[in-house]
Amino acid sequence: MPPKAQQQVQQLSGVFIYANGDCYRGEYQQEGDQQFRNGQGTYIAFSEESLAIEEIPVELRSMQLPNRFPNDIVKFSGLFNKDTFVEGEITFADGSKYKGKLDQTNYVSGGTYTFSNQTEYTGEFNRNLLHGVGTVKKGDAIFGPGVYRNNFGEGL
Repeated sequence: MPPKAQQQVQQLSGVFIYANGDCYRGEYQQEGDQQFRNGQGTYIAFSEESLAIEEIPVELRSMQLPNRFPNDIVKFSGLFNKDTFVEGEITFADGSKYKGKLDQTNYVSGGTYTFSNQTEYTGEFNRNLLHGVGTVKKGDAIFGPGVYRNNFGEGL
C-alpha cells in the first residue's frame, strides 16, 4: 500500500460566523479540508457584543438573543490549540471572568477569578472551585494568603 500523502498545514486568520450567531475572529489552522481555531483569537457567543461585528449577516441580526444563566460562558479571548481554549480570559454572562490557563476545561492554579462585584481571587483551583492557597482583593482590602475551600474563605 502506498504511503498517505502529507496534508498541507496552513496557519491563517479570519472570521467565522456560526449558524447560531456565535462568532470567532482570530488565527486558525487549515489541514486539508478541516479548520481548527488555533492561535490567538476571540470566540463570542451570540449576544449584543457579537451583533456589533460587521460580518454578522442580516438574517442572524433578526434572531432573538438567548436568555443566559449567570454562569453561562459568553466569551473566550486568548490562545486556542486545535479548537481547545488553553489560556486567556473567559467571560461569563454575569460579568465575572477567569484569566489564566486551562487544563482541558479546568482552571489551572495561579489564575485569577474576578467576580461580577469586582472581588478578585488569585490562587489555587480544584475542579473550577476556589480551593487551596489564595489571595482575595476586595476594593483596597487584601485578604490572605489564606486557605480557601470550595469557594469559601476570608474576604469572599
